[in-house]
Amino acid sequence: MNITSKIIALCAITLAGAANVSAQSKVKPATAVTAQELSGLNNPLVLINDLKTDFQTFTRYQSALQGVRIVKGPEAAKLYGKEAAGGVILAQPAPGSRFMTFATLEASNDAIRNTKRDGVTIDGKVKPTDRIVLRQSDIKEISTVSVIDPVTGSELMYLNINTK
Repeated sequence: MNITSKIIALCAITLAGAANVSAQSKVKPATAVTAQELSGLNNPLVLINDLKTDFQTFTRYQSALQGVRIVKGPEAAKLYGKEAAGGVILAQPAPGSRFMTFATLEASNDAIRNTKRDGVTIDGKVKPTDRIVLRQSDIKEISTVSVIDPVTGSELMYLNINTK
């Protein structure tokens, strides 16, 4: 599928979904999103440029996002499935802000791909790899850290990504 086909498909999806989306979920600048608009979200599904991530990543990069649409309640689950029962935040990056998933980073880096690990941390906090979304320009260093599991007493090795 070429870029023109992708844009046409995206427009078609957007227009098809627009009829089913209420006024509460209009696109607005990310910096204009208020705490009141975010209230009522419970572990929301967050998509930045169609990349699934978490609420902490959304708040961290809010200044690098251009447009945000919030969908709440039964409407969110109806449009995006069971995972969206707590609400949905759809965000588009500002021009020049390139985001990538951990899988993309891992695929392009042999050292990361071949590092034996029990998990991945971002700035020391354990994250599920299927929800890691980063701006490549924000990566300061990548290293391994070991911790002792308090339950089993065994050593766990994590790939730690430190950000700027």
